[in-house]
Amino acid sequence: AILKNPATYEILRPEDFGLTRHVAFAHRLTGWNAIKSRADELAVGLSDDQIKAVTHQIKLLADAKPLDVEDVDTLLRQAAGDPSKSPTPDCEPAESPRSADFVMNDL
Repeated sequence: AILKNPATYEILRPEDFGLTRHVAFAHRLTGWNAIKSRADELAVGLSDDQIKAVTHQIKLLADAKPLDVEDVDTLLRQAAGDPSKSPTPDCEPAESPRSADFVMNDL
């Protein structure tokens, strides 16, 4: 929602202070629009269904361990079919790198 209408949530614009807006998206409460925004920043070109599948992965992983931006970026690049990106640390795909379900190794 903050991406759609920042004025609703911000009393001051970050740009007024030479800052940029940062929306946290590497957690279990993230929405698919925040993940879509990050995918657009990375120019990975995913469909809405792919974004929703990655969002589901993020929520599952974030319930088990803290995620960082690199983890999310890796998931997005994997979904886009970038073969140079291996699964995120401490997790492995249940079936394939494009699978929507990841299994934690440390559990």
